[in-house]
Amino acid sequence: QMEGWMEKKGYNSLEDFRGRSVAKIIPPSQIPGDKPYKARIQPETCQKCLRCLEACPYGAIAVVGKKLVVDPGKCDGCRLCVSLCAHGAAEFYLNQ
Repeated sequence: QMEGWMEKKGYNSLEDFRGRSVAKIIPPSQIPGDKPYKARIQPETCQKCLRCLEACPYGAIAVVGKKLVVDPGKCDGCRLCVSLCAHGAAEFYLNQ
């Protein structure tokens, strides 16, 4: 099937179109539209391992006092903190 598609599109080999789509990839932070969900850290569940803080690509998580706090203005909704939190302290909520 791949050969049929390539032939139809005018490609002779994989090298003919390798990497062409990379230039069209849009980073999540530049995708237009609403980002209704934001992260928050539940202080009673948080074990302060700092995985979320270290991993957040947007710098949205900080230590304030003795708690980890998410800045909703910086949070892009990527959910990396939620996937890394072994204790379920990082969660998402509808930001209205």
